[in-house]
Amino acid sequence: MLHDFGGDLHHLVDLDLLPESPVVVDAGACIGDFVLAMLDVRPKARIFAIEPSHRNLMKLRSVADSLPMVDVIEAALVGVSGDIMLTDPIGANDRYYQWASVHHDRASQAFSRNDFMSAEMYKVRGVSLWDLTGGSYIDYLKMDIEGSECEVFEAGLNPAQIGQISFEVHTKNGYASKLLRMGFSGIEIRGSEIYARGES
Repeated sequence: MLHDFGGDLHHLVDLDLLPESPVVVDAGACIGDFVLAMLDVRPKARIFAIEPSHRNLMKLRSVADSLPMVDVIEAALVGVSGDIMLTDPIGANDRYYQWASVHHDRASQAFSRNDFMSAEMYKVRGVSLWDLTGGSYIDYLKMDIEGSECEVFEAGLNPAQIGQISFEVHTKNGYASKLLRMGFSGIEIRGSEIYARGES
């Protein structure tokens, strides 16, 4: 049975399939709400919390400072490692900042692709899943990366290296069929959230 973290965290996980000490990648960790929710159900989890927005990072690091099993990584998850341009809207939310990113030479499109009237643009490090983990097994991958999931999918996801995946969809891009072609199973769609299982 799938567990829904609830609230603003509509990410899905099958707790029966999640080990007691899982390796978790939280891409788009924002201010750490998901980190705390995951540790609530798996206190021994090793979490890689990836967040590109320097405003969100201040809050995220304050959450993770007392949590030795949480590694905060200042970067954006992308398909191919390399610098990206980030648009970081000002005052988009009273708790955290929303952002949008466009990879490499498409950076000039960023302003036309986001819905924010006032935004700054700056360069951040983009890291691929492969470069982040070195190909090591990930028990759970959560992505909330404001449209960059397209590039992660284009680069390919290996179901032999990912136990479970849950991500928020920002564009209609046939993700369910892509997951099936890649070899994932147990696909479920709830609202804008998609869940799938890798190879057991």
